[in-house]
Amino acid sequence: RDRELGVLMGLFEEAVAEPMARAVLVTGVAGIGKSRVRYELLRRIKAREEPVEIWIGRGDPLHTGSPFGMIAPALRRAAGILDGEPVEVRRQKLRARVMRNASAEPTRTVMFLGELVGVPFPDDDSVELRAARQDALLMSDQVRRAFEHFLAIETAAQPVVIVLEDLHWGDLPTTKLIESALRALPDRPWFVAAFARPEIQEMFPLLWKDRGVHDLRLDELTKRGSEKLVRQVLGDRANDALVARLVEQAGGNAFYLEELIRAVAEGKGDAMPETVLAVVQGRLERLEVDARRVLRAASVYGAQFWRGGVAKLLGGEARDSSVRAWLDELVERELIAMAPGSRFTDEDEYLFRHAIVREAAYAMLTDSDRKLGHRLAGEWLQYAGETEAMVLAEHYERGGAPVRAALWFGPAVDQALAAGDFRAAAQRAERGVACGASGETLGLLRRAQGEAHKWCGEFVEAERYSLQAMELLLRGSAPWFAAAGEAAEACGKLGDLDQLATIARALTEAPDLEGELAARVTATATCAFQLYNHGKYQLASEMVDQIDRVAAEVHDPRILARIYQTRSSRAMFSGDSGAYVVSEQAAALAFEQAGDLRYACMQHGHVGYAYLEIGAYAEAERWLRKALDGGLRMGLQNVVATAKHNLGRALQHQGKLDEAAAIETEAVEAFAAQGDRRLESASRTYLASILAMRGELSVAEELVRQALKTVQAASRPALLADLASMLLKQGRHHEALIAAREAHDLLEMLGGVEEGESQIRLMVAEALRASGDAEGAREAIRRARERVLARATKITDAEWRTSFLTNLPENARTLALATELLDA
Repeated sequence: RDRELGVLMGLFEEAVAEPMARAVLVTGVAGIGKSRVRYELLRRIKAREEPVEIWIGRGDPLHTGSPFGMIAPALRRAAGILDGEPVEVRRQKLRARVMRNASAEPTRTVMFLGELVGVPFPDDDSVELRAARQDALLMSDQVRRAFEHFLAIETAAQPVVIVLEDLHWGDLPTTKLIESALRALPDRPWFVAAFARPEIQEMFPLLWKDRGVHDLRLDELTKRGSEKLVRQVLGDRANDALVARLVEQAGGNAFYLEELIRAVAEGKGDAMPETVLAVVQGRLERLEVDARRVLRAASVYGAQFWRGGVAKLLGGEARDSSVRAWLDELVERELIAMAPGSRFTDEDEYLFRHAIVREAAYAMLTDSDRKLGHRLAGEWLQYAGETEAMVLAEHYERGGAPVRAALWFGPAVDQALAAGDFRAAAQRAERGVACGASGETLGLLRRAQGEAHKWCGEFVEAERYSLQAMELLLRGSAPWFAAAGEAAEACGKLGDLDQLATIARALTEAPDLEGELAARVTATATCAFQLYNHGKYQLASEMVDQIDRVAAEVHDPRILARIYQTRSSRAMFSGDSGAYVVSEQAAALAFEQAGDLRYACMQHGHVGYAYLEIGAYAEAERWLRKALDGGLRMGLQNVVATAKHNLGRALQHQGKLDEAAAIETEAVEAFAAQGDRRLESASRTYLASILAMRGELSVAEELVRQALKTVQAASRPALLADLASMLLKQGRHHEALIAAREAHDLLEMLGGVEEGESQIRLMVAEALRASGDAEGAREAIRRARERVLARATKITDAEWRTSFLTNLPENARTLALATELLDA
């Protein structure tokens, strides 16, 4: 493997010399020699005799998908942390490890690394930690920031190598954490080497492609290399016929060839099995009965196991000395290896020398033994201090203990949400339900499913599961409010207004339970925003008033952010553009102060939209690109789509029409895929406006007419005004007047709209004028100007007020036409 090792060392040397972050994915079938290449790579790196920090994470078939299941154990080993130690000892070890290269104690980094590696710190003096523990998604963002900061500290002192072995049994959060760090720290000396079977391409498609990952495939050993290995091991016994037979049968598979050579060396080479798994099973079957029992018991735990755990499956402490002896013997026979450290205190940890050995041993278990083994393994791990809820759920589920499994699927779902693995969270919740979860446990699983589907942009599923959770959970409790908030947002996205009104009444009537104020405010604010979006202003205002009554009691920045959001909604729909910008900015700042990067990202998009409403298009573009970048980095598809939607408008009014049309088209497609009918219609309208500005009036008109077929009442007036504008440009004055008057009548009936009020009033005047009704046009433009100026007086910032009057095309045109028709 000199060629492959040369490539790997070259990438490592490049990462150190530049310096720069480099990642390589080494793939090959089972037994091809990945583990040996990994061993030789690390041996050569260590032989350089220059400081280097090495973190090794290992995949395990029983830990597959466990959030941070590869990187967290690597960091625990780096800090010398053992499960089962007193929590204060573990805290001291973690703090000391972070401080080893830090100039000052990074308290926040230590605390959130503690959440990553299972060493919790008290949150008495930390608003950020307290807030994150109430929001799984916020925790995901904070953990990511902490990891990146720790990696920055370490790479400032020496190069860092992260090895991920058997990544095909890994987890999405670990890969996302690495990807985020590759993006955040591109100019630091660190190197990622991941080793996996080819199925990694199906599990994690396009893994790190955007970060320039180098793909290296391990091909079969060459014929010459295989022959050399056989002759070196067997010596004089390796005649030409035997060498040829072994080389041909192994087919370049290094592990298979090694096992064939071993069989010949032991005098068992006369009738060798035709597959690598069969040859390993044959080797195991030749072991003593007790040795086989120990291996089978060990295989239940996965790739790594512990002496006490094996003894638990074979009869308890009474068998401990016998188990110890056989484990020592199996180490001597190179079937297993002693791990350099152990996760659990006072426990010897072992590893299977190769995954195929573990698979062969596991396959030798009967179904009944396998089921019993997993149940006992779950009990032993739980007693030993296992912190991975998914591992315990997996053992109990396989062990035929569904009630126990359902209890552990709940925290397993929360861990997946905290790691940003939304798809895994939804799937695990469904597995918990299938295990017979009921009552509150079932309600919590359904609530988590609703949240997971929301972040995936799947609002039909989000609504269904969140409503089910509301029926199962205690009314007025924090989980109930969380489910109600998710249900309200999903209903708003889907345009299910009857259900949205039902949720609003339920929120208003919910009992006041002690300590649930934050959850109540959050859910009420979410529901009020959706009501405003759909023209239910009276009910929305009542909910905002309800929030205002408790605002004085609130000091938590996350709750304050929700209060600012509801006030911004009220300002937007009442036409107070200045208050709208101020409230949106205050909400963004509050989310940032709480460390809630996910909602801060979403709020950045809201601030960008607020700047659109005062005509500050360059500033709007800056905020919207900030939201877009954050949404892409954190996988927030709904944030990405909304940011693109509003960015199209910001680009349009800066004259960047082609770029605007392209990004608005992407928004249309994203909203359609998510089932968000309201914003799909809105993005089609924005796209139509862009195309109309490019002179493509017929296409633009058709887009608006399509949107009018599905748009909700609150958004219909703005669409009709846009249609009137397009008809006027085509000289179809009578049709334009009909559309403009319908838009105006709807505006008066609703009492306000999210956007487009000035355009609606202007189009009435323009259409009347074009139709020859001069007096009607003068009266319409007079009212339009009065309304524009009245809204402008609410904007206290002089620069914003000027922008509102001169940069918004509809406002500037309203004032110009009023001067032409009235002042002259």
